[in-house]
Amino acid sequence: EDSPRVEVHARSATDPSALSRALSNPVFWLLAAAFALLNLNHGTVITHLLPILAERGMPLEQAVLVISLIGPMQVTGRVVLLSVERWISINMAAVASFSSVVIASFILWQSETAFAAMFAVAAFQGAGIGLTSITRPVVCSQLLGREDFGVISGAIATPVMMATAISASTGAFVWRLGGYDTVCLVNLATAALALTAFLLALRLGAHQPTA
Repeated sequence: EDSPRVEVHARSATDPSALSRALSNPVFWLLAAAFALLNLNHGTVITHLLPILAERGMPLEQAVLVISLIGPMQVTGRVVLLSVERWISINMAAVASFSSVVIASFILWQSETAFAAMFAVAAFQGAGIGLTSITRPVVCSQLLGREDFGVISGAIATPVMMATAISASTGAFVWRLGGYDTVCLVNLATAALALTAFLLALRLGAHQPTA
């Protein structure tokens, strides 16, 4: 009479076992690292772009305009995705989002403060980050399975939120070490590492069964 109760109790504790399976999967850690690094990059851009542009001599009005364009470009990126989703996979869209941030970081590192170049930074940065709000949950469910997805998604979101929280202070620390040129270079490296981790996650996940 007791065994059915024991079985029911075991079945009700699915969240820890699902999370444990995810934590033992390298795809989980690659995805967590990819999205955390992406948010570390974006948080640094958002909090330090104004002083970067000011240090390079861009007029305040233009600098504020560039920064204000990042938000609308996030919406633009989502609209573009919705208009082309029938022709591309969600994985392709996700790779495009990471690549877009890499391009933005490269332009910011290499270019002077010509308004056209900084507009490109805002466009690529905003569109890339905007796409991730759509692609991240879909890609994670495809690679890690849909069973207890809320628990797994929340676990992935934890390092992402932590990266966002420390981005401003991390950028300031790097600035103290080498100035804003170094901040831009480190930001480019961060975006490149995020893209690399995501591509590895896709490669490994393609060979794993999902629930």
